Amino acid sequence: MKFEIIKQEDNRLLNRRQFTVKVNEITVTPKRQEVWKAFAAKQGLDENKLIVDKIFNEAGLREITVYFKYYDDEASLKKIELKSNLVNWNKLKGIETPKKEKKKKAKKGKK
Repeated sequence: MKFEIIKQEDNRLLNRRQFTVKVNEITVTPKRQEVWKAFAAKQGLDENKLIVDKIFNEAGLREITVYFKYYDDEASLKKIELKSNLVNWNKLKGIETPKKEKKKKAKKGKK
């Protein structure tokens, strides 16, 4: 995988940097975890503060566009980031999030 940073923004209000990255030289669409680990290693970033926000793939092209968010600290990440992104982030790290039990509705008998 070859990473090309298209856009990098410094968002001090939310304590993070945002990257738009084009990933080239791929044969199949890589898994989210592969892209996450490879980008963190290539840029020298801490995986515990890096979020893969979105991955876009256009049909027929051998490249993908990935949006990353890199937070200054984990506390900011957990406070600001969307719940769905936190679930994905925990899966990447190998942490299972507990599922909430659904309340059972009492069935009413037909008369």
